[in-house]
Amino acid sequence: ARASLAGWRVNSARRRSPIRAQTKRRKPIWLISAGGLAALMILLPVATALFGRGGGHGPQAAFASAPAGDYAVIVQGDDDVVDIVQAVNAATGEVFELARIPHVPGYTSFAAVSPDGRRLALVAADSGPKASPAAGLLFVDLESGLTTRVVEGIDQLQQPVWTADSRAAIVTQTTPSTSGIATVRFLRAELAQPGLRTIGSVLASGAYPVGFDAEGRLLAIAIDNEGSRLLRDFAPLMTLSPGATRDWKLSPDAKALAYIEVLSDGGVQYVPRIVDLTDGAKGAVSGQTAAQPVQGLGVAWEPATLSPVFGFERGKNPAGVSAQAATSETGFDIPLAFSAGGQWLAVQHWSGSDFALPGEFAIELHSANGTLTLGSASRFYGWARR
Repeated sequence: ARASLAGWRVNSARRRSPIRAQTKRRKPIWLISAGGLAALMILLPVATALFGRGGGHGPQAAFASAPAGDYAVIVQGDDDVVDIVQAVNAATGEVFELARIPHVPGYTSFAAVSPDGRRLALVAADSGPKASPAAGLLFVDLESGLTTRVVEGIDQLQQPVWTADSRAAIVTQTTPSTSGIATVRFLRAELAQPGLRTIGSVLASGAYPVGFDAEGRLLAIAIDNEGSRLLRDFAPLMTLSPGATRDWKLSPDAKALAYIEVLSDGGVQYVPRIVDLTDGAKGAVSGQTAAQPVQGLGVAWEPATLSPVFGFERGKNPAGVSAQAATSETGFDIPLAFSAGGQWLAVQHWSGSDFALPGEFAIELHSANGTLTLGSASRFYGWARR
């Protein structure tokens, strides 16, 4: 495994975004999965705009004729019952509305852009009572805005995982039990045909798909009383931690997995880790090279160097490794994802001093030429390139 946490730094002045909206910033709740003797979901002090429906809306032709460039696909979540999905040109700030997704009040959609940048797989809480809404899976065509409902009754708090060929998405459906160990079914939704197909199941407190390896085998995380285990095609591959982990992100070449280990002894700590998935490495895990443990949240892989970037509290990043801009006076950044060419890095920028007091957040796009603040964005779904 890589012996250090290589990173990416922006050496540029901030510029104000031309699309900064006068919106009231809300503090979403960042949930993490935790392992132990029973299922445990820890409410973190830092909120989650990472994870959140759908109905149909007429096609939007504007994005089909949008100029070439990198586009951040976001959701504007100021409306409590409708998510406005937008594409923002990272270079110019020009905004294109893609779709409008109705949902149960207060439940912003979770979604992921397909690898080819043409569609969203979107999980929406769009029916049932507000206290316990039912979630459905939708496919959204980014160029036309057309939404296709696939199925209802899946887990609500999840981000779908696309196959490498962009032809299908993986979601989960959990059947809880009184013992705390649930049955988690992994379901595959094909673009070419309606409905879902069960491809496997896991007994765990929680289980989450993270991607596919170079051989096309599904990698997933199961968390239970044995800790956090990495599965490959539903068979145990290795143990990542005796406790909780989060923010799992597979490298672009599928040869390494970066994640955050949650340590609870003496107070909650978030420790960046990297595990080598190549056959000869036998699951070797590397951590930080700093003299003292440093907390980190969020992971993004730099495409050219295949190095992971973690988000650290201001002034505490090891060896100067950070996602945040060198000229940012306050706050800290949690990396979300690089654009395909590595020119842009999407982050959550928090105004507070540390993870315990994070303050308010905004989605930002960093590059060597400046920072674009997406003031109206409440969640980042991924990158699309035209």
